[in-house]
Amino acid sequence: MPGTIKLKKDKNDDNEKNIQKQEIRKDLSKPTVYTDSAFIRTNKFGLVLDFAQILSQSDHNIVASVGMSYEHGKALLDLLKRHLEKEEE
Repeated sequence: MPGTIKLKKDKNDDNEKNIQKQEIRKDLSKPTVYTDSAFIRTNKFGLVLDFAQILSQSDHNIVASVGMSYEHGKALLDLLKRHLEKEEE
């Protein structure tokens, strides 16, 4: 399915951090958008990340919204942290 990320957990390790990419495909009909600001909304079921572009000091245009569970949010946070730390080396 285009636009999906498939992940595989190593069956020999119960640690969720041992998830490896198998396949990533980009659906070319979906644009890649630029963001220079983000907003986070939460409720008891999960969170929504709103990615936006700043139009002025008080105006933003949301270009994408992504909802996820708290567990997925924590996994995303860990993945972002590892990638940013790797780039800073």
